[in-house]
Amino acid sequence: MKWLEVNSRSILSWMWRTRQMIEHFDAALRKFESDVHEGKANVRVVSNRGGGIGGGGSLDRFTLFVLLPLVVIGTGKLGNRRA
Repeated sequence: MKWLEVNSRSILSWMWRTRQMIEHFDAALRKFESDVHEGKANVRVVSNRGGGIGGGGSLDRFTLFVLLPLVVIGTGKLGNRRA
């Protein structure tokens, strides 16, 4: 019975800390949004209208074409498993 009591307290403590962390994050996010709208936030907006191709971390068509067979092979192997 002692283990269940300790485990329950541990879970409740974790839930409380998680809720507190989310509340602090929400408050900081609201403040940041407010600062952005007022022009007080230290942010730099970068436009993607400069004629570049894709975004940071994007894959080009050639890379996707090369990776496609690996995806097909991988999904085929997953579909052939028997219970």
